[in-house]
Amino acid sequence: MTKVCVVAAGGTGGHLFPAQALAEEMARRGWRIVLATDRRGQAFAEHFPADERLALDSATGSGPIGLLKAGVKIAIGVAQARKAFRRLEASVVVGFGGYPSAPSLLAAMSMGLPTLIHEQNAVLGRTNRLLAGRVGTVARGAAQAAEGGAAGTAGVSGRRRRHLCRGGRRGRGRALLF
Repeated sequence: MTKVCVVAAGGTGGHLFPAQALAEEMARRGWRIVLATDRRGQAFAEHFPADERLALDSATGSGPIGLLKAGVKIAIGVAQARKAFRRLEASVVVGFGGYPSAPSLLAAMSMGLPTLIHEQNAVLGRTNRLLAGRVGTVARGAAQAAEGGAAGTAGVSGRRRRHLCRGGRRGRGRALLF
């Protein structure tokens, strides 16, 4: 049976593009890829190599009423993710930050599935910072992102920038990278 990797990423290209690099590599290795994001994320996911896409509820809020509403939406997203993960027989859930990754990671943790967070920035974002101490592994694109993570679970993965070089001349790609 093919293993299923759920890639959960926020609704911006900054979260989705690093997630796409992992998804491409996992698909190359024979894994089935499922993308979990929100409606905003769908706009950036046109070329994302997913066999299936999950649109999960997620939210943020401020003030007591806003936080209560956000909590309800996140709880709904967790229930949606749990149902989908059971149906898909998910093997692992990898979060790339952004509010849409929270319901997926919380659902996976509640089900005892392996979890991993990847932080592509030098500083952990809000969702990754809140969940870093609870997931199995924290990978980071920069050494500074280890702050706030679980001790002994972090590793530096680097940043995949191959997409910058596609379709261009080799020298131009190198100039962008260095």
